Amino acid sequence: MTVYLERYKAVDGIQMPRTVVREMSENQNVGGEVFRSDTDNAKYRFNVAFNSTIFEAPIPNKVERNSWQPVRNP
Repeated sequence: MTVYLERYKAVDGIQMPRTVVREMSENQNVGGEVFRSDTDNAKYRFNVAFNSTIFEAPIPNKVERNSWQPVRNP
């Protein structure tokens, strides 16, 4: 797999790639025909608040995507 990081932009003063392109070749040799490629637009946030308890114990089996975020009181 080859990963290309493109379209850099400053995020909080740090240059970060905005586009991530992944290509898989048919064989591992250089110049192999690309048979799969996908592109993602990257998003970044620095110094965000987080739920520190997620790092204090083994990860639960039913962890959710946003489990790292702080618990909000209603």
